[in-house]
Amino acid sequence: MLSLEKDSTLILAKVSRGQRVYIPSGLNTRVLLSSKNQKWLNHLDKFNYLLSYLYFIRATHVKYRKNDFIPLHAATFRQYVGRRLAADIVSFWIEQGVIEENAQYIVGKKSKGYRFTSEYRNRKFIDVGVIDERFEKRLRTLEARRQSTFDTSYTPHAFLSFNLHELRIEAERAIHYLNCEALLADAVEDANVIFSEQHLVIKTVEERRFWIKRDTTGNRIHNNLTNLRADMRQFLYLETGEQLVNLDIRNSQPLILCVLLKKHFDKQMPVDMLAYIEQCEKGQLYEALMDHFDLPIAERTEKARKAFKKRVFGNVFYGKNSTAPNKKDWRLFAELYPSVAGFIYDRKKHDYTQLPIDMQRMEAEIMIDGVIGEIAKGYYPQDFFALTIHDSVVTTRENAEYVKYLMQLEFAKFGINPTIQQENLN
Repeated sequence: MLSLEKDSTLILAKVSRGQRVYIPSGLNTRVLLSSKNQKWLNHLDKFNYLLSYLYFIRATHVKYRKNDFIPLHAATFRQYVGRRLAADIVSFWIEQGVIEENAQYIVGKKSKGYRFTSEYRNRKFIDVGVIDERFEKRLRTLEARRQSTFDTSYTPHAFLSFNLHELRIEAERAIHYLNCEALLADAVEDANVIFSEQHLVIKTVEERRFWIKRDTTGNRIHNNLTNLRADMRQFLYLETGEQLVNLDIRNSQPLILCVLLKKHFDKQMPVDMLAYIEQCEKGQLYEALMDHFDLPIAERTEKARKAFKKRVFGNVFYGKNSTAPNKKDWRLFAELYPSVAGFIYDRKKHDYTQLPIDMQRMEAEIMIDGVIGEIAKGYYPQDFFALTIHDSVVTTRENAEYVKYLMQLEFAKFGINPTIQQENLN
């Protein structure tokens, strides 16, 4: 569980708003290095950097969990810490029992992966800053170069990148809220990891260390905002003082599947498929499933609904075909929507990951290339604030109706009429 008290090791940290480095609490790099090789003390920041990199990637890339191995591209790592020291840094932390590596290295294809050992995996991570100003300058240069790989020559990308940098956050209030949540989370598994990583995301927004990229698999945009927990968005603001709202599509992912169904079947659609689309458009799919699953009213709280939604996604939309017949959720879904279940099954026949990828690509086409693309045609980014969080859009209250119209227009191209709800953030 997180503590409201400052970790004593923070006293040693360089107090600045420059590059930040995070290491597991209770770890004293200086003592460990001095007992191994006194000369390495001159490179303390570089040794800490490897741990910080693994933590940062784990915290800001949703596809990685605490037990996953994080790939480390050797040539890139050497650019950061130097050719002669890179191998020593990796070996040192392995010998100290802080990290461990996998054995899945493939020359020219796959980098070695590293993760924290079980002893350090669940700890809170603390900010120890950067002491060496030359190394800090190198970090800034290389990070700026890495960010430049995001293609801002594409107008929607440039629009999103500009507006991301307009975001501000009430960090002190957000962290206080987060710490209070953590104090109540004794029974929550991995609470220490979850809250520590959100703390990092909050700090990146506060210190304006923004990052943005578009993945090559699902074409989604990932950035600081997409990694910020939904209840943390209430602390976001613009310096203009404009009210922020989030425009969220009800049943968004099942609705994206509706687009794929429309494209595949055109006008020849079975009755059960039309019923599925209708429920998704109304935003009532999960309620219809709960009815069919005979879920008691007492088990339909907001918290239970989220758990039910997650379960359905895992067992119906994203699960493997080989295990589907053994899942009650799949069998009941197939009873209610047999034609939709058949489409899902066929789409995952050769690769069960293909359907989620297809859905993400369609979502990106609608939200980024469509909605944001249309806004960027008519407005300079400084004149119109809008940012996507995958299948939703954060914008100002003044712009909300226009953005809703564009969202509905993009779905209408595929014959779909979504239900969009507006949430005030501030």
